[in-house]
Amino acid sequence: MKIIKAVIAAYYWSKSISLSSSEKYEEALDYLKKTSKFRKVFDEEFFLHQGFLLGSTGHSDSSIKSLKKAIEYSMSEKSKLNIDEKIYLKNYATMIASFLDVHGVPFQINDAYNTNNVSSHLKEKFRYKKSLVKI
Repeated sequence: MKIIKAVIAAYYWSKSISLSSSEKYEEALDYLKKTSKFRKVFDEEFFLHQGFLLGSTGHSDSSIKSLKKAIEYSMSEKSKLNIDEKIYLKNYATMIASFLDVHGVPFQINDAYNTNNVSSHLKEKFRYKKSLVKI
């Protein structure tokens, strides 16, 4: 049963990512909600993707909450990321938050990381560009 749940969760996650890439954010959010029913671990990638989708569908306050959860998870002992990946993802969260119509964005950009130490997987899924940050 665990394997079946894992396969279903992976399918829904993949579908959510794919729909998001096609800018079908409402549908992507629906699939993300479906994957959460079968997922055991809610990590920084889940919360970052959720934050992006919520922000893209006009749910700014919920988006900020998800982005905060992503950063909190990445800074916890549960996270398997290296320090450069943690900083990179925090910068990504800051970039997303900067696009939302929210005052007092609680994040900041940190340039003290080596991009070569950030996995290509994270760079592809969470495309951060400092020039896009509006803070």
